[in-house]
This record gives sequence, C-alpha cells and structure tokens, in this order.
Amino acid sequence: MARVIAALFLIAIAPARIEAQRDMRASREEIAAQHRAQGDSLRAAGDRGSAIGWYRDAIAADPDDALSYERLGRVFLERDALGDARSAFEAGVTRRPDHGPLWVGLAETLERMGAMDEAARALRELTRRTPDELDAWRARAALAMRRGAWSEALACYRRIGDEEAQRNVIALRFLVGTNDPVRRCDARSEVRRALCER
Repeated sequence: MARVIAALFLIAIAPARIEAQRDMRASREEIAAQHRAQGDSLRAAGDRGSAIGWYRDAIAADPDDALSYERLGRVFLERDALGDARSAFEAGVTRRPDHGPLWVGLAETLERMGAMDEAARALRELTRRTPDELDAWRARAALAMRRGAWSEALACYRRIGDEEAQRNVIALRFLVGTNDPVRRCDARSEVRRALCER
C-alpha cells in the first residue's frame, strides 16, 4: 500500500518537476548568454584574458552552450595557445557534436599544431554528421587541398556542386511556379490576356 501511495505521489508531482527543470534550463541558457555577451564585448575591446573568464563562466552556467566553447577556443587561437584551444574545442564537440563550427575550429587548431591527419579526421566526422552542410564540405575540401589529397578535395567539390545544383533546381521551380505569367493568369494588359487565352 505504501508503494502505491509513493508511486501516485511521484506521478502527481512529475509535471511540476518537468516544468521546474524547463525553467532551470531556460535560466541557465539566459545566464550563459549574458556571460557570453560580456566576453564578446571584452574580446572586441581587446581584453582577451578577461573574455576567457567570462566564456568559462558561461560554460559553467550552461555546459551545453556550444557558442561559448567556440568563442573560448577562438580566443585561445588568437593568443596562439593551441593546447588550450584544442581542449576547448574537444570539450565542445564532446558536449555538442552537432555544432559544426566547433569541428571546424578543432580542425583549424589541429592543422596549426601540425596534426593534419587528425584535422582531416575531424572534418570527415563533421561531414558524416552533417552531410547537407556545404560549409563543412568546403572546409574539408580546402584542408584536403592544403594536405595535397587531391582526390578527396575533388570528391568534396563534386559533392558541393551536386548539392548546389539541387538547391538551384528547387529555387528555379519555385520561381517559375510563382512568377510564370501563363500559370498565374492576370489579364491586366493585352499581352497577358493573349497569354492567358492560350
């Protein structure tokens, strides 16, 4: 009987707990955004050391804040602290593997450290995770060219060309469908009336 009462009690308070967790998540995101904005302003003013502290505070407030990891890594890159930049980007891709700029930053850091093969692996992972993201394919192709991996670069550029061609076809179909004077008959002038009668 006590177990049944305990189960009913937990079921009764579950919606309140879920709502409280949503509120906590929203407030953590807001706090992280405020810290990140403070870091951005300090970075723009040239005070990178203080910006690092604010970005770290933003990450502490919301450990899933991909932008803070990205900006922290970028500040370390600007200071040529490659080991710290690598740590920041790796921590970011561990928490948010869906955020492409973290992978690109990691690859850039690895390339500057001389680990070209690791950088290529990072960009391959990015294109595997986000196959429709053309910027990821461009970054991978550019790195492949710098590495001298011409067949990989060519394959990436072909993929980019195919994706852009598909997007252009979709856009042209939309434009023709909405702007075609024959399909969308508007007989305000003699020419349009003649076209509409066909």
